[in-house]
Amino acid sequence: MNPVKINSSKSLQQRCSSARCHVATPVRALMPINYIKQCAAAAAGAVLLFSTTPGPALAMTSACPDMIKVADGLQYCDVKLGSGDPPVKGSFIKVHYNGRLDSDTASGTFDSSYERGRPLGFAVDTGQVIKGWDEGILGGEGVSPMLPGGKRQLIIPPALGYGDRSVGGGLIPANSTLYFDVELIGRLGKK
Repeated sequence: MNPVKINSSKSLQQRCSSARCHVATPVRALMPINYIKQCAAAAAGAVLLFSTTPGPALAMTSACPDMIKVADGLQYCDVKLGSGDPPVKGSFIKVHYNGRLDSDTASGTFDSSYERGRPLGFAVDTGQVIKGWDEGILGGEGVSPMLPGGKRQLIIPPALGYGDRSVGGGLIPANSTLYFDVELIGRLGKK
């Protein structure tokens, strides 16, 4: 990979929409750093490295032409069914995910655990993540729970996401519909 100077005449979202940027040194010394922080560094004129090799989650989007939509607006589709016991409220789980601002896998990615090479761990349905994730993983009215090893696509309306708040210094605008590819690595028991 060769360093590429970011064109400062582009907006932050345009600069970070490639979804595959990694901050090079000296900012890299601050690692681990999430994608939102990387894009904030890009806005400051940092040098970025771009990778065009898609991560495992990027291949999932085309696999779900028929999303199931439930009453609160959440849409989901299982790309791969898992097996074993589903998570329960308060259980600690680990997931890999890719989050985008649109359904196009090539643009709009704002965060990816695949990019960091480290899954996210959290206690489900305890307010640690957005409501759309809790419902999309734990299940609810019209939504079956994910099982360990399962992969699911979620389309999360603003009311189940960040609502009227802008997040990440404007990287995720207010009232954004969010698109996630989620892989439930496993349930690790109660918090």
